[in-house]
Amino acid sequence: MIPKNSSLNSHLENKSFIIPAIDIINGKCVRLTKGDYLKQKVYYEDPLEAAKSFEGAGLQRLHIVDLDGAKAGTIKNLNVLETICSNTNLIVDFGGGIKNINDISNVFNAWGIMRAMADLYAREITLTGFDSVVNHNIAIFPANAYRLYFTTNHDENSWNGTEFEKFGDAYKALAVFTQTMYQSVPLIYSGQEVPNKKRLKFFVKDPIQWNKFEMAPFYKTLLKLRKSTPALAADASYKKLTTANDVAIFAYLRKKEGRRVAVILNLSNQPQKFTIKDPDIYGQPANVFLGVKEKLFREHVYSIEPWGYIVYNYRD
Repeated sequence: MIPKNSSLNSHLENKSFIIPAIDIINGKCVRLTKGDYLKQKVYYEDPLEAAKSFEGAGLQRLHIVDLDGAKAGTIKNLNVLETICSNTNLIVDFGGGIKNINDISNVFNAWGIMRAMADLYAREITLTGFDSVVNHNIAIFPANAYRLYFTTNHDENSWNGTEFEKFGDAYKALAVFTQTMYQSVPLIYSGQEVPNKKRLKFFVKDPIQWNKFEMAPFYKTLLKLRKSTPALAADASYKKLTTANDVAIFAYLRKKEGRRVAVILNLSNQPQKFTIKDPDIYGQPANVFLGVKEKLFREHVYSIEPWGYIVYNYRD
């Protein structure tokens, strides 16, 4: 018990807030009688309606329980979480069916984008489809969200293959994407700076051969850029740039505190030449990987090799 006159009690009284909770079965808000799944009452057919009613009443947080997921042992109503996060400003807690690292990743990490990158390289989706995945991931999380971006990690390397197996010649371009994307907190997995090209055993010690560091300058360049400019902060703005060849080119601009970084990726297996007629990219930025300044203007023709990348850093 906390004494009424204690400083902790005063602190808790000053910081108290109400967190409503909704239970989800079959995509609907329900309440069970004494935990009996056979005795349920539906309060809202659409959980978003409930969430908006709480938000409209001035509440800032919401707790969602996936009862289907809790019963099945795996997440079943992730779409409810996505819908509420993308259509309200509520801070949302989510539980029910989260049993392993993959479940956690599906809720919090940009795992879906990593899988879309693999699908793009395998030509199972188009660049338009990839852009839709990116936009969906932006939409379902609040503006102050930070998400872990990566091209590989322990689970992926061991079970689904190395970055070279999944992304082939695109591994560098997609690494640039993970390091520069909106809301990203980039992960560099053990051995990527070597680079490690083998699947590591998952349950037993499997040493990495630290004999070369061929990729270290590449990652050092990206990390140094992230540290030097607010334009790559997770909350810096993101704008997709329209190019003369959006079938193959994925370009975007990050901005914050008067600083800009432009990223241009050739996500195709063919060399590309194109223009970008967006004034936001004009100027004389430094080409980060070439170490030279370039003058960019309306009629400037960009040329990128297959699966190539350009990163521009503006200091104006």
